[in-house]
Amino acid sequence: TSLDFGGNCLRIKWSPDGRYLAAVGGTTDNFKVYSFNGKTLTQVASLALGAATNNTQGLDWSPDGNFIAV
Repeated sequence: TSLDFGGNCLRIKWSPDGRYLAAVGGTTDNFKVYSFNGKTLTQVASLALGAATNNTQGLDWSPDGNFIAV
């Protein structure tokens, strides 16, 4: 499957259970979370981080998958 992120994707990380994909980058709604059903990705959350996205050095999920650090 593929998606249009709206620009360069700088960081991407699967959740520990493999059901979600978090991504940072792009030009609008810089932070996005997608659910994955084994075939397709569906956006479930987004947040505009603004210029801070250009300085993103990391992206990671907590071990239980409940939190994401950017």
